[in-house]
Amino acid sequence: MHLVMDYSGQVPFREVTQGVDDLPNILSRSEAFDFIVKDLTEAIPQLPSKGPSTSNTVATKAAANFLLAKLFLNSAVYKSANPAGPYTFANADLDKVITYVNAIEAEGYKLEDNYFDNFKPSAKSEIIFSAIEGSPQNRWFMTLHYGQNPSGWNGFTTLADFYDTFDPKDSSLECLQQKMVQLIQELDMVSFLVNNLMTMESKLLTVEHKNLYRLQKTCHLQVRLPIGNQSNQVSPSYF
Repeated sequence: MHLVMDYSGQVPFREVTQGVDDLPNILSRSEAFDFIVKDLTEAIPQLPSKGPSTSNTVATKAAANFLLAKLFLNSAVYKSANPAGPYTFANADLDKVITYVNAIEAEGYKLEDNYFDNFKPSAKSEIIFSAIEGSPQNRWFMTLHYGQNPSGWNGFTTLADFYDTFDPKDSSLECLQQKMVQLIQELDMVSFLVNNLMTMESKLLTVEHKNLYRLQKTCHLQVRLPIGNQSNQVSPSYF
């Protein structure tokens, strides 16, 4: 809900008692903000308290406090009557940010001395919530299409029927078209880089195979044992 509120400014919402056939209520950004804050505040006492670890894969008190700190750091935007501003950052909200961050530090978390250490397998000082499954390949597979080389999962696409529902004069359609052009350019660049990397890898493997062949020839022994006036060649031996 937080990401939908942050990106879209409104959130379609159903109660747990409602079915999929019920039309969702539409929460404003301010209403969604209040809902999330209430939900997290009520959940914290029931969440586990877990300090830094390389495998924090469940929601914890620190994770909830982090999201609360992030919410109140931007509360002026989320609670503003006009999405474009102006914004008024209340001291009381910023004091809450400090309180939530202090609660995270109390769990044993701290900033790494070297930021890039966060990307090492052993990193844990800043790792509040993580997923240990998956592969980086999943990320670029999401953006590539079936007809590309390498292929992907058909990227982030929408149906033509939905696209055609936009009014041609709708400014958001123009923005969407610009984003599509930008995305295609980025995908072409990704495809170009991946293909070049694959070509380089293929060349490196070819060189490696040649080197192995030379090594094999060097280690090849032919042993001849004299038998009378003839010699018998023993099968080649390889180290």
